[in-house]
Amino acid sequence: MTVATTSAAPPRRAPRGRPWPGPPRPAPLAAAAALTLIGLAAAHPALFTSASPVETDPAHALTAPGAAHWFGTDQLGRDLFTRVLYGTRTSVLLGLGSTLLAVAGGAALGLAAALGGRWADRTLMRLADVLLALPPILLALLTVTVLGPGSVNVTIAIAVAFAPGYARIVRAETLVVRTSGYVESATVLGLRRPLLILRHIVPNALGPMLVLATVGFGASLIAASGLSFLGLGPQPPSPEWGTMLSEGRNFLSTAWWIGVFPGAAITCTALDVTVQAQVLALLDTLRGRGTSLLLISHDLSVVAGLADRVAVMYGGRVVEQGPTARVLGTPRHPYTRALLDAVPATHTKGTRLSSPRPPGTPAEAEGCAYAARCPWADDDCRTTLPERDTYGSVCHHPRTSLLQLAPATAAPAASGTERAFGAPLLVAEHLTKRYRAPDGTAYDAVRDVSLTLHGGETLGIVGESGSGKTTVARILLGLTEPDAGTVRFHGTPWTGVPEKRRRPLRPRVQAVQQDPLGSFDPRYDVERVLGEAIALTAVRGRRERRARAAALLDQVGLPASVLRRRPRELSGGQRQRVAIARALAPAPDVVVCDEPVSALDVSVQAQILDLLDDLRRETGVTLLFISHDLGVVHHISDRVLVMKDGAVVESGDVRTVFEHPTEPYTRRLLAAVPGTPFAPAPTPVILSSSAPPPP
Repeated sequence: MTVATTSAAPPRRAPRGRPWPGPPRPAPLAAAAALTLIGLAAAHPALFTSASPVETDPAHALTAPGAAHWFGTDQLGRDLFTRVLYGTRTSVLLGLGSTLLAVAGGAALGLAAALGGRWADRTLMRLADVLLALPPILLALLTVTVLGPGSVNVTIAIAVAFAPGYARIVRAETLVVRTSGYVESATVLGLRRPLLILRHIVPNALGPMLVLATVGFGASLIAASGLSFLGLGPQPPSPEWGTMLSEGRNFLSTAWWIGVFPGAAITCTALDVTVQAQVLALLDTLRGRGTSLLLISHDLSVVAGLADRVAVMYGGRVVEQGPTARVLGTPRHPYTRALLDAVPATHTKGTRLSSPRPPGTPAEAEGCAYAARCPWADDDCRTTLPERDTYGSVCHHPRTSLLQLAPATAAPAASGTERAFGAPLLVAEHLTKRYRAPDGTAYDAVRDVSLTLHGGETLGIVGESGSGKTTVARILLGLTEPDAGTVRFHGTPWTGVPEKRRRPLRPRVQAVQQDPLGSFDPRYDVERVLGEAIALTAVRGRRERRARAAALLDQVGLPASVLRRRPRELSGGQRQRVAIARALAPAPDVVVCDEPVSALDVSVQAQILDLLDDLRRETGVTLLFISHDLGVVHHISDRVLVMKDGAVVESGDVRTVFEHPTEPYTRRLLAAVPGTPFAPAPTPVILSSSAPPPP
């Protein structure tokens, strides 16, 4: 049996403080303490001893460890505790210097390979492959043999040995970051390439290098000690752990302490750094076939198609439950009815989907959690938790909940009504984009697609996954060049031109992406996210930009307090509103919306759709709306293009295409929608609360 749970309670603000994680675990605590002591010894060895690391005392040579000499003395009578302490500075500097040099060199090679084009990538990566084919210690030995012994040459040799590995990692990270949503958003805003690389690509591509360098420091330290052990590092009498270990090998049977204590220092330092870099991963085991399924979703059509029973939750409580057909067909709780009313369908076109009432928050008292939003709430609802009736509904007024919550509110200039559009803004003709599959065969992701965007209209593009919708959007945004065909914006060539010519027009064509969190630089708060877009306008001065950012948030229904929060602290609907605000900052003529509501629950989806429609009427912006959700496209669009296998198979007025499709594929696409959202609105039914439960 499949049980589905839908939840769309208002998002709660993330707590400012972090919960107490409990007492620290012994291993990290010991590692931190050891690293603190090592750091102090490297920075100020005189804090722990007043003796000289190079002063000899033949009279006390080879003295065993004791009160006078904690680690004993070496063959020249030098205090080993003092030499180990001062050797900490030399060894740590060798490991740290070689690690930093390897990271810097590897990062430069990796960035050059990822951003320098195909030939630079191939040349630099083949060079890195050759160097990686050699063992690092052998490559370091070869380098220091050519350069000669000494601290500086050992640092360079170790950096040369480890840099190719860092270069490979930086290249891979850069290739991922380069195609991320926030880099593409910055490109759409019109940031220049050097600024784009320095502001977004480099900081995020080099982020993982901090962890890798932490682990790499231990390896560099061991490599430096190994080279010093062979006599290629700092020369005597300078104290260095590898050199001291080499000196002690001749006294293992007579004065074991000469080699043991420097070796212990090397081991402890390398292991402490590795402990800090450990990451624990938990693996979930998949249950075998035949087990029950608990489906948690905000997609009511999926729930209707898969679930046998459904439980509707709000504010942490189940407000209605029962067989799926009854709960979704004749809901008794106002919240269930509100969820269903928020789903776009044929009868909702030209009306607002979201309730005009303020969202409110779940009640903290013992009453109904939905009382703050319910239009029929009374004092009993706010103070007393209702009992569950025989239909599974927890509501004081279950009969009224079967009626429409509020009369359909027509938008002032509703979608789908006859409206006069402006002149063509964005014209695409015969677009074709070809890619190669992994097996080498070529396929057309977009094939001979033509479209025209008029001022003030919303053009919807609908099709199943892989139909080419997103590729068309990327071509129209200037992120991908077509193999054939042209795009003109305001009569000016938009494709087939250098980025330098396109950049001045970029602020006038903006985007709202499917994943708003992925389109924001993770290091930025909301003020900085919006500020980057505002900086491309005529607004100058920090105070003026902040005021403009607050005005943009107000335009999309968010308070100014959101400016100081990071996107990951916001709900999905709030993030999408921030994405819309950023797109509106440069006052664009066209906004391309690529699946902007696919990840939102139906109530938040309704609010975003109403917001986009309001903004179109208020600002006159033109929308290109891409979605696989036919109900959403039907609700918001004036015209629609239906795509299949990279080609447009049908286009025209949205009502005509959806109500009287001419192509078999369009008819199959409409018939495949779970729950058939294009069916006429059901007639409200009132059930008696005293009626027996249905079978």
